[in-house]
Amino acid sequence: MDYLYWAELAEQSRRFEDMKDYLKYYLAEESVVSEEFKDLFYRAYKSLLGQTRSALASMSCSNHKAYAFYKNHLENLVGDLCDEALYILDKRLTGLTKSTHNAVFYYKMKADLFRYLAEFQCSEDNIEKFGTVSSQKALRYYEAASDLALSSLEPYDPLRLSLALNFSVYYNDILKSSERACNVCRAAIVQAQVSLKGVSDAQTKEACQNLIELLTTNLSIWTQTLIN
Repeated sequence: MDYLYWAELAEQSRRFEDMKDYLKYYLAEESVVSEEFKDLFYRAYKSLLGQTRSALASMSCSNHKAYAFYKNHLENLVGDLCDEALYILDKRLTGLTKSTHNAVFYYKMKADLFRYLAEFQCSEDNIEKFGTVSSQKALRYYEAASDLALSSLEPYDPLRLSLALNFSVYYNDILKSSERACNVCRAAIVQAQVSLKGVSDAQTKEACQNLIELLTTNLSIWTQTLIN
């Protein structure tokens, strides 16, 4: 059975839980994962985590006991998804690090997952329970990914730019350092704009420009925060 095809169908239908299940079936049958699996794996967990994190962020604070119960339920869902994705990365995708581009992907995804954990584990309500381990691990993997990307990938590379975008969000949202977030954004934007002039591939150019727009928007917001 072509589980990757079924995973694509589930993604098209926005059935991300089904998508994740098909990818698990694929892992149970295959000893070596493909590039196609890597991309589907990333999109499946990103989509599932995005939905749950958005639900968690949209909750209005309340003293009702049901609020604390449901908030804890959503936090556990995020935690379980992150732990599951991290387990698969460590057990089945470590071979990706043999390729520079895939190694950046691997470290970036681990950093993103630990950042998602840090969003609630390092909050005022949970810091005593969880400490700052998830934040420290996110920083370590963001730094590893950045060191590799800056030395090996072109400044216009969408992976390098998305890494800069997410790393800057980590600085602003987790470490509460808008200044460092702005520095990451500014450097990525300037370097990408210069290198983009020599790019002829339309798809790469469009992806790069979209990421530059996101970086520019965040830079504008965080700069205003610093001014205020």
